[in-house]
Amino acid sequence: MAEEGGFPQQKLLEKCPQNQISTLLHGLIDGICGKCPPRYQDYAKIWSLEEWWNVCDYFKELAKDTLKNIWSKDEIAAHLEGLGSSKQEVLDVFWVRREDMQQHLRQETCAISRTQL
Repeated sequence: MAEEGGFPQQKLLEKCPQNQISTLLHGLIDGICGKCPPRYQDYAKIWSLEEWWNVCDYFKELAKDTLKNIWSKDEIAAHLEGLGSSKQEVLDVFWVRREDMQQHLRQETCAISRTQL
């Protein structure tokens, strides 16, 4: 699944200043949860538009995979191997926000069809 040294999107995260990573990830998870996602304009000095979409798509999919596959903290960490110094921060944000994401995805699923007993 991953190429040697991690996904290219993981390397893109290294361009983000360490003090903005948590804000970015919380914003992406807010977007998953139906709230206002982060805006490209706030990160335009860091990434090109294409890079921005790659980073956003990668971390949204990774967040959803952590829920869909019911990964433990160690399993999430294994998927973040290529992140280097950002790994622990990403892991912490995903772990702290997993309940928010689970609740929102449950609500989305229930909204698809009527519930009947």
